[in-house]
Amino acid sequence: MEYVLETKSLTKKYRNFYALKNLNMRVEKGAIYGFVGRNGAGKTTLIRVLCGLQDTNLGEYALFGKWGKEKQAEREKMSGVVETPSIYLGMTAEDNIKIQYKTLGIPSFDGIDEILKTVGLSNTGKKKAKNFSLGMKQRLGIAIALVGNPDLLLLDEPINGLDPQGIVEIRELILKLNKERGITILISSHILGELSKIATHYGFINKGSMVAEMSAKQLFEKCRKCTKLEVTDIKSLSVVLEKDNFEYKVITDTQAEIYGDVMVTDLAIKLQKLGCNIVKITENDEDLESFYINLVGGGENE
Repeated sequence: MEYVLETKSLTKKYRNFYALKNLNMRVEKGAIYGFVGRNGAGKTTLIRVLCGLQDTNLGEYALFGKWGKEKQAEREKMSGVVETPSIYLGMTAEDNIKIQYKTLGIPSFDGIDEILKTVGLSNTGKKKAKNFSLGMKQRLGIAIALVGNPDLLLLDEPINGLDPQGIVEIRELILKLNKERGITILISSHILGELSKIATHYGFINKGSMVAEMSAKQLFEKCRKCTKLEVTDIKSLSVVLEKDNFEYKVITDTQAEIYGDVMVTDLAIKLQKLGCNIVKITENDEDLESFYINLVGGGENE
């Protein structure tokens, strides 16, 4: 497996407060990695560290497989929008991007039209950024981050404060950059429901520590609706479920999980004909937000 980002015991401490505490994470190449946590959990601190804007007290991290302190070449392959987009409000979208070209020492402005088209700002013309909607400003920030063709894009709370249309536009842009350009994207957010529409992998952070990492498939498995049955004869239960084309998983020699909607009365009648009785029924129908709250515990960060 190839990783564009790895951290080992990464720690950032301010006096008695840990912004990051023994953080371990891995971001696969080509992933859309949802970095999930409450406000103040440490998401922005990590992004600032990766961008070289802050140092750490302990631990280390690798960019594109490169460990050690010197990562200038690797940082040139990544870009990001940290906290709020860094744009010149008195300038047009095109001029903002030209400034970034000059900052990076790119001699030609070739590619600006393509960047504007990619982020949906081709028709803004001479309109100043100060007159852009919040969503347009966010897309301009991403456009600036695309200068230099990065392989890794870091987005810090990119949908914060956006209206529904703006959220859809950012979502579609992220998917486009990932699928068409092959950019690995790390998105920090506390809005799990929105991330679930685009993320391929997740990292759940709480009080500076990684609580869990998993793929979108693993998260779906944990949150999908299921009925847990305890029966007197697991073989009879399997026979009935196979015949009715149910998706299920045997947990023990008396218990199984059945996925999807189950007509318990109908199932009980069929089992009884085979001499099998239902001992206990438990339903699990946990949504993503509930899963996260249960994962990190209720209450606010201390």
